[in-house]
Amino acid sequence: MNFLSYFRVEVNRIFRSKITWFIIALSVLVPLGGYNLSGPVPPLTTASRFIANPVLIGALGGAILFALLTLFELNRVHKNLTAELTDTIVSPRILNIARLFGVIVSATVTVLVATIVHLPYTVLKMGDIFNLKIYLNSYFILMLPSLWISILAIAAFYQIIHRTDLSFVLFIVFFLLSTSRWFADDYILRWVNPLVPILSDDFSNAQVFRMASYNRLFWFSILIGIWLLSMLCVRRYGKGLLGSLIRNGRRIYIPLLSVTLIIGGYYMYVNQPYVDHSPLDWQNIDTSLNINEEFTKLALKDTSIDINFNTKRGTLSGTAIYHIQNENTVSPKCRLGINPGYTIKQITANGEEVAFSDLNNDTNNFKYVIFELPPEKDIELSIDYGGMHQIWSVVVSTFGGSHIGDNYIDLGGKDLAPILEIPSSEEGGQITGRFTIPENLNLIATGDTVKLLSENDDGTKTWLAHDTGSRLSIFAGDYVKLEIDGGNMPVEFYYSSKHQKVMEKMDAQNIMEHTIAYCTDHYGPLLFATPGYPFKIIQSSAFLFGGGAIKNCSFMGEIYFSDENLNNKQHGASSGEVLSHEIAHQWWGLSAQSMDMENLDWTDEGVTVYTTYRIAKEKFGAEYAQKNYVEVWKQEVKDQKNNFYNRHPEYLDILPEKYAARLYSSNTGTNMYSVMPLTIYKAAELVGGEERMDEILAELYQNGGTEMPPYITYNDFLEACGLRKEELILD
Repeated sequence: MNFLSYFRVEVNRIFRSKITWFIIALSVLVPLGGYNLSGPVPPLTTASRFIANPVLIGALGGAILFALLTLFELNRVHKNLTAELTDTIVSPRILNIARLFGVIVSATVTVLVATIVHLPYTVLKMGDIFNLKIYLNSYFILMLPSLWISILAIAAFYQIIHRTDLSFVLFIVFFLLSTSRWFADDYILRWVNPLVPILSDDFSNAQVFRMASYNRLFWFSILIGIWLLSMLCVRRYGKGLLGSLIRNGRRIYIPLLSVTLIIGGYYMYVNQPYVDHSPLDWQNIDTSLNINEEFTKLALKDTSIDINFNTKRGTLSGTAIYHIQNENTVSPKCRLGINPGYTIKQITANGEEVAFSDLNNDTNNFKYVIFELPPEKDIELSIDYGGMHQIWSVVVSTFGGSHIGDNYIDLGGKDLAPILEIPSSEEGGQITGRFTIPENLNLIATGDTVKLLSENDDGTKTWLAHDTGSRLSIFAGDYVKLEIDGGNMPVEFYYSSKHQKVMEKMDAQNIMEHTIAYCTDHYGPLLFATPGYPFKIIQSSAFLFGGGAIKNCSFMGEIYFSDENLNNKQHGASSGEVLSHEIAHQWWGLSAQSMDMENLDWTDEGVTVYTTYRIAKEKFGAEYAQKNYVEVWKQEVKDQKNNFYNRHPEYLDILPEKYAARLYSSNTGTNMYSVMPLTIYKAAELVGGEERMDEILAELYQNGGTEMPPYITYNDFLEACGLRKEELILD
């Protein structure tokens, strides 16, 4: 019989075993545990809750179950004392390979069944935002390889040790290392639980699956190499480990192939392309440029960039042109900073090639390139560059930063183009960008409203963007544009087309216009909005855990628009009021920030919730606002005070850690979303009414407390109100 015949026999035998079907059934059911809200991924998006968590729990449980099945199958002939008989019929190495592949087939069938079984429920819960590609990638990139890797690992352990108990102990150690805090931020070493900070509902998850695929290739290279070495340890002719190793080692190609695969895995680890090598102690690194006389005689007049994107591979190829005024009579030295993942291909000055040195000194997600400019007065410097951006090592656990995916692009600063460290001219400088992206994406950029230049024959579109200064930031996705009447400030709201029905149903345009008008009239215009440009509010990917502002653009992570958040009663009484709450964060959270190290409960959320209450009161009346906000705050504060452990904190020490953490989280939420707005509400009663409170908040907002950018402390608030802390203690 040849190997295929043995393999066919083993597969048939394995699938006739009741134990195999018991393992398959358990493995198919294990993902059900992932629907619990306390899964490995924060359930901030629908895809995280109904795809990522079930799949990752399935990977954890399935890995252990199939490790047990592998041990059972490999040890079967030894347990039943039939090894001496079977070894005379077929080589034990061939038989072990056939059994291993049989178990791998059963694991593959298990994941196929799990994919089909859980599909209807997932589609039902996710509705219009369900994405079959994300669903299949999750099962076949995140879950299935975890089962295969566990099978390879425990097979290698068993063939070397030849004991089921010690082999399983080694496997558990291997399993626990993957889930330990030591490997928490190392996306390559986490074999059973790939690094998935979140899954996006609306935009690209390409970075998750690219890095997970690379992780799987690394582990297959390492473990297949180790497994091949373990094949030399398969016991033969009644010999022990050493005798079998000598006998099997005659096939020299096995150790050679094994060593090649292990070295290949090491090379993949050292040269992984997705995370930079910046030191983690970034606060203590000085990257400042030495200013000399030559530097002061340079001036950057304008910049233009032309970039083509390959969204399938996550790469870009671009040319940046800088017009520089040079008052030096010698060749001045210059430095540029760029994302460590990009390669500078060529630098020319006035058409002549310039020698440069790439320092490859990853620091704070920058690497630096030095070169000399010619001693000419007017210089056109052209830089050709390209590659795939790398994530800053400090934020790898959240995949923070830029993104180039199949249906989403988010780039800015040195992730978009080289930053030339030359001072801008007195006129301030201009930057223009031409971007060629897939035709299904719409482009947004800081500065002017972008213009569509051309629709190309290759399924792409070319867009033109313009801004002042020397840096540009862009977003691209399947965006819907909503023009908002912001009074003297034109507002453009961009959100994913997947939310179009929800936005239309809640009348998002009217809600946003009312919120913007209220906040502008009562507190003042946005502090970071750029005069002369439209103010752009942009829904960004879920991998942006929060929000931010760049020039005339404010971006908000998609978790703000998830079903869970839009139905969060702490933010507002309805989904429309939650949207109003999030827009109010443009004033409280981006323009002005409320924070106090002496009172950690004084946050942007408290002021924003109070603002949402005031907006709801103006729109729906005092009775509605009192019932849906003030009474809710009072009840939550009352429940918090009545909690046994809050009344008797001495018992917290004997409470199980997870329950104590849950209580702490609950108290934190209540303090932010109920205690602080109720405190402001009480202060309003003491200072003469809510209109007077609006005036006080406006003064704080416009004056910025004691620092710029504006940070408003609780003491600033008390001083503006003319109150003492004791007067605002809630009953």
